[in-house]
Amino acid sequence: MPGAGLSIVAIVHDFAKRYIKQLDCGCGAPVGVYAQINGSTLSLYGMIAQDNIIKRGETSGNRKDASKLGTELAQKMISTESLTE
Repeated sequence: MPGAGLSIVAIVHDFAKRYIKQLDCGCGAPVGVYAQINGSTLSLYGMIAQDNIIKRGETSGNRKDASKLGTELAQKMISTESLTE
Protein backbone atom coordinates (compact mmCIF):
# COMPACT_ATOMS: atom_id res chain seq x y z
CA MET A 1 0.00 0.00 0.00
CA PRO A 2 1.71 3.20 -1.13
CA GLY A 3 0.10 5.51 1.44
CA ALA A 4 0.65 3.21 4.44
CA GLY A 5 4.29 4.25 4.96
CA LEU A 6 3.38 7.92 4.93
CA SER A 7 0.80 7.50 7.65
CA ILE A 8 3.38 5.76 9.87
CA VAL A 9 5.85 8.58 9.26
CA ALA A 10 3.16 11.12 10.14
CA ILE A 11 2.34 9.25 13.37
CA VAL A 12 5.98 9.13 14.46
CA HIS A 13 6.56 12.76 13.47
CA ASP A 14 3.54 13.84 15.54
CA PHE A 15 4.88 12.00 18.59
CA ALA A 16 8.44 13.30 18.20
CA LYS A 17 7.31 16.89 17.70
CA ARG A 18 5.12 16.82 20.81
CA TYR A 19 7.81 15.06 22.88
CA ILE A 20 10.49 17.62 22.06
CA LYS A 21 8.08 20.57 22.53
CA GLN A 22 7.09 19.33 25.99
CA LEU A 23 10.74 18.94 27.00
CA ASP A 24 11.19 22.59 25.98
CA CYS A 25 14.55 22.01 24.32
CA GLY A 26 16.08 23.27 21.11
CA CYS A 27 17.60 21.61 18.07
CA GLY A 28 21.01 21.27 19.72
CA ALA A 29 19.75 19.44 22.80
CA PRO A 30 20.92 15.83 23.24
CA VAL A 31 17.47 14.26 22.94
CA GLY A 32 16.55 10.97 21.32
CA VAL A 33 13.23 9.38 20.43
CA TYR A 34 12.35 6.00 18.98
CA ALA A 35 8.95 4.64 18.04
CA GLN A 36 7.79 1.12 17.24
CA ILE A 37 4.40 0.31 15.72
CA ASN A 38 2.86 -3.13 16.08
CA GLY A 39 -0.68 -3.19 14.72
CA SER A 40 -2.55 -0.41 16.52
CA THR A 41 -0.01 -0.21 19.38
CA LEU A 42 2.59 2.54 19.38
CA SER A 43 5.55 1.99 21.74
CA LEU A 44 7.64 5.06 22.43
CA TYR A 45 11.12 5.34 23.90
CA GLY A 46 12.91 8.56 24.76
CA MET A 47 16.13 9.82 26.26
CA ILE A 48 17.64 13.13 27.23
CA ALA A 49 21.19 13.82 28.36
CA GLN A 50 22.37 16.62 30.62
CA ASP A 51 25.59 17.07 32.57
CA ASN A 52 26.84 13.54 31.70
CA ILE A 53 23.61 11.98 32.97
CA ILE A 54 21.17 10.16 30.70
CA LYS A 55 17.47 9.93 31.52
CA ARG A 56 15.37 7.31 29.71
CA GLY A 57 11.64 6.62 29.59
CA GLU A 58 9.00 4.72 27.66
CA THR A 59 5.25 4.52 27.16
CA SER A 60 2.82 2.84 24.80
CA GLY A 61 -0.78 3.08 23.66
CA ASN A 62 -2.98 3.34 20.60
CA ARG A 63 -1.15 4.83 17.63
CA LYS A 64 -4.06 7.21 17.06
CA ASP A 65 -2.99 8.93 20.30
CA ALA A 66 0.60 9.66 19.18
CA SER A 67 0.52 13.31 20.20
CA LYS A 68 -0.93 12.51 23.63
CA LEU A 69 1.63 9.74 24.12
CA GLY A 70 4.45 12.14 23.24
CA THR A 71 3.25 14.56 25.90
CA GLU A 72 2.87 11.71 28.41
CA LEU A 73 6.40 10.44 27.80
CA ALA A 74 7.91 13.92 28.12
CA GLN A 75 6.06 14.52 31.38
CA LYS A 76 7.35 11.19 32.74
CA MET A 77 10.88 12.20 31.74
CA ILE A 78 10.57 15.60 33.41
CA SER A 79 9.11 14.27 36.65
CA THR A 80 11.18 11.13 37.10
CA GLU A 81 14.11 11.02 39.48
CA SER A 82 15.60 7.86 37.95
CA LEU A 83 18.77 8.77 36.10
CA THR A 84 21.37 6.49 34.54
CA GLU A 85 25.00 7.46 34.08
